[in-house]
Amino acid sequence: MTTQTTKKKVSKKKQVFKNIKSKQVSKMEEAQKLFDTEIKNKEPSRKRLIEKVKTQLKMTTAGASSYVSQICKKSEYDFPKTESKMDKAVLIYDKMSKGYWNGDIQRKDIIQKFIDEVGLTKAGAATYFEKLKSREVEDEIN
Repeated sequence: MTTQTTKKKVSKKKQVFKNIKSKQVSKMEEAQKLFDTEIKNKEPSRKRLIEKVKTQLKMTTAGASSYVSQICKKSEYDFPKTESKMDKAVLIYDKMSKGYWNGDIQRKDIIQKFIDEVGLTKAGAATYFEKLKSREVEDEIN
């Protein structure tokens, strides 16, 4: 292989890399446009924005999430925090735990409430219950 052939191959590889890089820039610009429209929404949602970036730019969830994170960091914008499932479960547990410890309410009733109001699976609700119960017991000991 001659030096000139090698240079042509290297040059071709550089051109392919530049094309890939330019596509990433345009995807980032498109993601930025989606971001700009989302934050104008009455209730902006990071999750909804990631889904839009994912579907419209044909990206994976991880890729879309990465783009959204980069844009948020660059623009110094934080999406409003939403109440987590654990936050909701804590509120329910706090209301019902006194009855549980008195024997008025059964474990299954609290778990069912977690399933109905928080949207957990049966296994998830049982896990949350045990986690919250153990925290309460630890607090009592300390």
